[in-house]
Amino acid sequence: MPGYTEELTNEDDVPVVTDLLGTDDLLVMRPGVDPVSSRNPDGYGLIRAPYSIVQATAGVAGASWYTLTQLLESVIPPAVDVLVTSGFYEPGDGGDALLRRVGADPGHTGAWADASGQYFELVPWSGRVNVLQFGAKVLTATVTAGSGFDSTAFVHAAWDYAKARDLVTLFPPGAIRVTSGYSNSTAYHDIKIDGVGFSSRRFSAGQLWKTSTIVLDNTDPASFILYLSGNNEFHTRGLVYSAAQIVKDRKLIRLAQNNGRRQTIRDVGFKGANKSIVFEEGSYFQFSVMENIHFIDSGTIYTEPGATGDSRLLGTGLTLNNISHDGTVPDATDKVVMDLSGIRNVQGEHLLLEGLLPGTGWTVYRHASPYDDFWIRSPIASYSGVWFEFSGTQPAVMLDLDSGRYDFRAPVFVGLGAGGNGKVKLGTNTIAHFFQLAIADTTDT
Repeated sequence: MPGYTEELTNEDDVPVVTDLLGTDDLLVMRPGVDPVSSRNPDGYGLIRAPYSIVQATAGVAGASWYTLTQLLESVIPPAVDVLVTSGFYEPGDGGDALLRRVGADPGHTGAWADASGQYFELVPWSGRVNVLQFGAKVLTATVTAGSGFDSTAFVHAAWDYAKARDLVTLFPPGAIRVTSGYSNSTAYHDIKIDGVGFSSRRFSAGQLWKTSTIVLDNTDPASFILYLSGNNEFHTRGLVYSAAQIVKDRKLIRLAQNNGRRQTIRDVGFKGANKSIVFEEGSYFQFSVMENIHFIDSGTIYTEPGATGDSRLLGTGLTLNNISHDGTVPDATDKVVMDLSGIRNVQGEHLLLEGLLPGTGWTVYRHASPYDDFWIRSPIASYSGVWFEFSGTQPAVMLDLDSGRYDFRAPVFVGLGAGGNGKVKLGTNTIAHFFQLAIADTTDT
């Protein structure tokens, strides 16, 4: 059981749990006694597995454990200060938690009232909370659009609770379905989301229910999973962000007004997302790190700089390491696979963009720095190891570079210039260096 450092028995062979919640209070539980209706000798109460309400009332120690929903249907006696649950809806569903009595409503989403209106609040462990502790449910198969348990309110409640306490929100293995997005504009309240580990092989095989996955099920082009603005940060790793349906021009993660400190996105996948990550006008981030990201049947990373003045600048430094795309790129109005315009400096290593395009007239990579001609004096983008290759319909433009200096080391451009497609466009005030350039499957140069 979490929360204690030592378990021993006294002379009557009664198990004694010590040092719960870092205190020296002794909490005693007699096996076979119903803890909801009894009081221990020291005046403290502890609801502890494995004694169910029905079995313990009969005086028989059983294998069933209390869940949160079971406990809150009862009136918890005043002697009971601590609740240890084995699940949210049923034993073993992953929503097990430690709760402590607080009495009145503490005014946050990590507290629940029993039948008498007395509140018990969550005690988080190791700086993390699990969305299952708030009532979210894991789906055991691929999400079918328009069906399955809707975990939206429970996931959002977990994020509300975690961001106010600087905690990480954990998503367990399996697909969790949401139907609307979460917005965070609170300064200094960061969003930190972890999965239990991203498996690229399972991801490629479409086994989203075997890795931590959050699925947006909504047909509105304006729908999203996260909209982050204000002076806060975003950090995520180890899970998949997905959509149940393709919706043209939809943005899955929106980094917006003054979301300006840092973002780290590591070991994640995106599937079925028209525009997976978008830096919107006014984001003004300082540093963003994206590593080991796999896009399947998705758009990738995009920027939306303003038209004039400072609005044309979106961020200072972006690091891209081990970024790959395969599958079919969803249709989009701007017809660009990746657009990093408005970012002052990009350092990249191992960028692979391949797959199928939905039609003609597409650009693979676009980057423009119209903010100030000063930035032409130093590299605004430097890549080591780039591979662009698309089957079927070829892109009209392989690289669209405008205003700035760009360095590409050991790039491979398959189909560069073939049949008049796959051009490299250099705009005003642009310098581009290509070292050890490889051109494949083309008769034109």
